[in-house]
Amino acid sequence: MNERDLRRALRELPVPRAGQTFTREVLQRLERAGSPATPAPAPRRWAPRWSLAAAAALTLALGAAAAWRFAPEPTGASDVHSLHQESERLRGEIRALERRLDDTGTLLYVGGTETIDLVLDLSQLPAFAPLDGAEEARPPHDGRSGGVL
Repeated sequence: MNERDLRRALRELPVPRAGQTFTREVLQRLERAGSPATPAPAPRRWAPRWSLAAAAALTLALGAAAAWRFAPEPTGASDVHSLHQESERLRGEIRALERRLDDTGTLLYVGGTETIDLVLDLSQLPAFAPLDGAEEARPPHDGRSGGVL
């Protein structure tokens, strides 16, 4: 059976008609069952729709904020400039440490309290003493303090 035959068969079916007392009989049955004759008001359907729209807007806002916060910084000339600045800063720190090392010689600050500072003279240790026949690069310690100042 194709669609055309199905449509013809449906048109040939008799059309049912409600009697003149149909409405009155339905209302009487509803009254006997204790149901109100007037239908209940339709539930408010706009509240869930507004809730869904608010939740979607909040989700989009949070997603945009997260994308903005965790987005990688743009690369380019600004990154190269900041790397050069950092490199210069590190070179300056290295020069300052080298000057400080030259100033302290072979003395190593170990620690101390408010009343005493403990300093170790590395030239007094055999592993750091100059080799035989080689001149010491730093002036020798006078030996009076014994490594403790």
